Amino acid sequence: PESGNNIPDLLDEVKYELDWLLKMQNLNGGVYFKLTKQQFESFIMPNNDSGLRYIYQLSSTATGDFVAVMAKAARIFQPFDSVFANQCLNAAVLGWTFLTTNPTIVPPGGFVNPAGTVTGQYGDNNDSDERLWAAAELFETTGEVGYHNYFISNYNQSGLINSTQYWGNVKNFALLTYLNSQKSTSSETLKNSIRNSLINYCNTLRSRVTANGFGVVINPGEYSWGSNSDILNKALLLINAFEETSNNNYYEAAIFQLNYILGCNAHNLSFVTGIGTKSVRNPHHRPSASDGITDPVPGLLAGGPDQYLDDPLLQSLFNSSTPPALCYVDNVNSYASNEIAINWNAPLVFVLGYFNGEGISGIDNNTPKDFLLEQNFPNPFNPVTIIRYNLPNEAIVKIKVYDTLGSEVALLVNEKKDAGQHEIIFNANAFNLSSGVYFYKIETANYSTSKKMIYLR
Repeated sequence: PESGNNIPDLLDEVKYELDWLLKMQNLNGGVYFKLTKQQFESFIMPNNDSGLRYIYQLSSTATGDFVAVMAKAARIFQPFDSVFANQCLNAAVLGWTFLTTNPTIVPPGGFVNPAGTVTGQYGDNNDSDERLWAAAELFETTGEVGYHNYFISNYNQSGLINSTQYWGNVKNFALLTYLNSQKSTSSETLKNSIRNSLINYCNTLRSRVTANGFGVVINPGEYSWGSNSDILNKALLLINAFEETSNNNYYEAAIFQLNYILGCNAHNLSFVTGIGTKSVRNPHHRPSASDGITDPVPGLLAGGPDQYLDDPLLQSLFNSSTPPALCYVDNVNSYASNEIAINWNAPLVFVLGYFNGEGISGIDNNTPKDFLLEQNFPNPFNPVTIIRYNLPNEAIVKIKVYDTLGSEVALLVNEKKDAGQHEIIFNANAFNLSSGVYFYKIETANYSTSKKMIYLR
C-alpha cells in the first residue's frame, strides 16, 4: 500500500477494492451483479488471462450491499480523504434511489446465471436484508429521517439476531450498525430489543462452545462449504455480545474460535496460509498455484471441513461415516474445503483486528477475591489446552500434571506469581504424553486442588 500519504495503509488497501466497486455502478444507480467469464479461469496468473469477461445484470441485492458499503466508507474515510468520502456517499445515495425506484427484487426472482455461464451464481431471491443494511448505514452516515423510518418499518421482518450472517443474509450487519448508532434520534427501545436478541443467540453459541472438545461453535451437520467462515462470523457476534455486556464468557468463547482456526482443531493445522509452524500449503487459489513461488500467498483463510463432500477429491477420500470435522484436505483440487474467498477472509480480519487492538480493554482485571483453578479448555484436547487460575494475593505457585497412577509427568509452574488472573498453555507434545486421563494440581501455601483432563491424540 501507499505510505506517507496521511491515509492509514489499511484504508489504502480498502480503497483499491472500493474503486473497483464504484466502476460496477450504472448511471441509474443500480449495480451489476458480477463480472466474470462464462467458465472458471485456468490456474494462470491474471495478467496471462486474455479470456472474454462479461458484465451481468443489474441486481437489487448487489445494489443494497453496495449502498451499505459505500455509506460506511463515507463515514470512515471522511477524516482522511473528504473528497473520496463524498464520492462514496453520492454513490450510496444514487444506489438508494435505484432501490426505491425498484421496490421489488431486481431481476425478478433474483439473479440466475444465463445459459452457458457456470461461475458462482450466489442465488438470493430475497433482497430485504440488503435493503435494510443499506438504510441502516445511510441513516448512521447522514442522520436523515427517511432512512431511519425505512429501518424502523422493516427491521423485524424476519426476526432480530437469530442466525449467523453470511453472503446470503446480511441482516445482522444492519442490526449491529443500529445497535451501535451514535445518532441522537436512534431508538433506545429498539436498541434494547436488538441487544437482547444478540445476547440470547450468543448464549446458545456459548453452550455449544462448552460442550465441544475443541470449543468450536458449530455442530455436526454444520460443517458445510466454508465452515471456517461460519465459525468466524459467529465469533464476530460473540465479540459484539462481549462489548455490550463486558461478560468475559463471550470474550473467551470468541477467542476459542480463533484458536480453532489457527490450529486447535482436529487437523492440528492453521487454516490461514503463512501463519503458524504448520499451515495450509496448497489452497485452491489461482495466484498461489501459478505465481512460481512455492509458498502460497500468506494470510488467506481456507474454507475448512465440508462434511457434504462437495468436490470429487473429498468424495474419493471420505464418506458419510467420516467425522464431519475431518472432511478436509490441503490440496489445490479440493475447492469445497480448501478454496479461498474474500468474504471468508472478512470475518478473519475483524476477529484478528479486534484481539490485536483495543477491543480487549473491557476485560475485568480486578484482583480476584478467592483462589480458583478453572477447568482446562478445550477438554478433551489435542495437543494444546489452556489452564486458568486466580490468585487473591501474591503466592508461590506450583502446578503439576499427574497420570492416573499418581506419577508426576509435567511441572508447569514453580514460581512466585502476582495476585490476579493467570493462564498456562499446556502442550502435551512437549512432554511426550500418550492419550489418556490426566490430573492437574495447583498448590500454594494456603490452597490446593486438582482437576481432571483428557488428552486425545
